[in-house]
Order: sequence, then C-alpha cells, then structure tokens
Amino acid sequence: MTPIESITTTTATVHRKVEAIEVHPNVSVFRIRYDLTLPSDVPNTLREYFKGHVQQGYATPAAIDQYLRDEVSTLDTIPGLLLVPDMVLDKARTEGYPHAFKDIPDLDTFGWHPFDKFKSGKVTAKNLVFNEWASHLLFDCDRKLIPCARFFSSLNGRVHNDAYDLEKLIAVLKDNPQVVPLSTKVYGEPVNAESLSIQMIPSCNQEGEGEYQVSFRFLPTDEQMAQIWEQMQSYKTEYPSTEFYRAMFDLDVLGLRKGGAAKFETWG
Repeated sequence: MTPIESITTTTATVHRKVEAIEVHPNVSVFRIRYDLTLPSDVPNTLREYFKGHVQQGYATPAAIDQYLRDEVSTLDTIPGLLLVPDMVLDKARTEGYPHAFKDIPDLDTFGWHPFDKFKSGKVTAKNLVFNEWASHLLFDCDRKLIPCARFFSSLNGRVHNDAYDLEKLIAVLKDNPQVVPLSTKVYGEPVNAESLSIQMIPSCNQEGEGEYQVSFRFLPTDEQMAQIWEQMQSYKTEYPSTEFYRAMFDLDVLGLRKGGAAKFETWG
C-alpha cells in the first residue's frame, strides 16, 4: 500500500492571552490561551486540529512578570505544587499520611484547571500543598510543615516494654485529647479503640525489642509541628524527615520523660 501524503503550507497569526491571579506572595495561578488566525483556504480538518490550546498552572509572580515582558521564552512553573480539597487537609490532621489521600471523591481530577477554580472562589491558597510522597510530609506555600497525625507503636516511636514503662505511659497519656487510642491487628490497618491498652506485639513485628506495646495516634498542633520540624532539621542529617520520633522524644512533646515512663535518656 502506498502512503498518501498531503502537504499544506500556510501562514498563521498566533494570539496569546495570559491571565494570572496572585493567590499567595510566592504563588500565582495562571491561564494561557493560544489561538491561531488561519487563512480562509485552510481545510476545516486542520482548523479543528489547531483549535485554541489552554495551559493552566502555577508560577511565581516574578516569573509571570518576566514572561509577560518577553524576557523569557517559556514560563518557569512551580514543581510539586498540588491542589487538594479541604477533606485531604482535615484527614491529614486526624488520620495522618498517606491516609489523607484515601477515599477522596474525584481526587485525581480535583487539581485540573486550577485557574478556573481560584477565579470562581472555590479554593484558596490553603488548598495548595507541596506533597513529598517519599517522606510522607505536606508543606504549605510558605514551606511550613502541615500537621499530620502520626502513629506510635513498637515499630513507630519504640513504644514497647523494653523502652517504656507501659503502665506509666498510659497514665501520662490517657487524658491527653491529642492522643487517639488504637487497637492493632496482625494484618491490616490499626483501628480506633475506646482506651489505651497494653497489647501483645504480633510475632511478625517483633524485632528483638519488647513483647508488649501501646498503640495510638498523635494529633500535633500547628505550633507543636513547627517546633518538631525545627528540631528535626537541627540534627542536620541527610533526611530530616526520618527524625520525627527522635525529635518528639528530645522535646518530650508527650511528657513521657517528665512523667517517668521512659526507660532511656537519649534516643540514639
């Protein structure tokens, strides 16, 4: 079969319309529409192909100014910025990461057409997050850490009988409204419990340290999260995101050292 080749040569005029809304001192949301004015002899099939193209995204106000002044040929966008519904932020505070992203209706498409959403007033800058999947951290537009609930157990935070007097630990935490008791399962996710309790560590999770544990979820405030993040960075390790439980212990956020529940003085 011989391929059919058809070549159409013409001259077109490109129209570019740039709209931007500054939603935060560091972030503007933009919409760029490109339209072509084509000569009358161009076939309709080609007209349809070259129909107006629209691009929406995020850039710094300075980058947009440069682009509008034609100082740069392409607009430098902000990588890693994600538009999320309020439900994600609420679940992050109460259920933690990555649970905040589970069972959210239309999450995959929520971030589409961000300019349209901001222009309509359906979202604000608080719906923008930098989502670091690898470290399970969420940051706001100021790169401040967004509080996420954290799990504590024998595997997370060393909450086992070799590291803590578990009865004293329960006495310290039982009236803390930021502590949500959990009941662990051998398989599957932990579930909420009525009260803190000492539980046998499943054999598949025993790593030579302790036979019993207490499991709970901790819901940090904005102020606590800021202090914890500052402490995490102060260790100057390659991956500060891995230092959450160490920072919690050193700052004694839960009062376990002060309450005499801890059996060790230093985390390392």
